[in-house]
Formats: sequence, C-alpha cells, structure tokens
Amino acid sequence: MGQAWIHHEGTSQVKKSKLGILTLDYETFKMKPKEDIKEMSDQFTMIINGLKFYGKTYPNEEVVRKVLYSLPTSWDPKVTAIEDAKSLKILSLDELIGYLLTHDLRLNKRSEEERVMNKNVSKALKSTTNNDSESSE
Repeated sequence: MGQAWIHHEGTSQVKKSKLGILTLDYETFKMKPKEDIKEMSDQFTMIINGLKFYGKTYPNEEVVRKVLYSLPTSWDPKVTAIEDAKSLKILSLDELIGYLLTHDLRLNKRSEEERVMNKNVSKALKSTTNNDSESSE
C-alpha cells in the first residue's frame, strides 16, 4: 500500500513541476528575433497543448492576445489592424496564425523583391561607374 502512495506522490509532484514550467513558458512567451511565424506558432502550440494535457486552459481571447503581444514591435501595425478588424472574442488561434502566416509571406516576398531590385541597381551603378572611369582615361 505504501509503495503505491509514494509512486502517486512522485507522479503528482512531477505533474506540478511540469505544469509550473509550462505556465512560466506561457507567461513569458515572446517571439524570438530570428524566428518566423511558423516556428513561433509551433512553439506556442506545444506550450498550449502541454498545458491542456495537465488540465490547464486559458480563455481563447487571452490566448489570441498573448500571441499578438508576443510579436516584435515591427508587427505593431498588423496587430493593430487585426485588433480593429476582428473581434478577439471569436477569433480562433488557428485563424490568427493563418493571418500572421499570410502577412509573413507577403513581407518575405516584398523583402526578397527589394533585395533583387537593390542588387540589380547596384550592378547597374557599378557598370555605369566602370564605363565612366574607362571613358575618362
């Protein structure tokens, strides 16, 4: 009888410890500097699922706000747009992640296009500069 009680107490203690760690992870959650939306959402989902496993859940609106406020300040315009356009009470975490992923794809596409344009402008300037120096000789 004593052995079962010790096993149960140990299991209960481990559960409390894991729940405490996951709760801290949730409360301090922020998107990391080099992380993209997919990586961030995967990490957040792991925390939320872990909390659910141990019986702790947060209201949907709180979870959605947590994700929005975990984004870096460069995302502030998008956060404001989502807050203005959507009711956070009914916006699901999956919908929010979908909006963020779409926005992230747009940003990455634009920055890639800008990088290619800047590279082409730089090549054109070098070519012009080389031609100018050759003609002045």
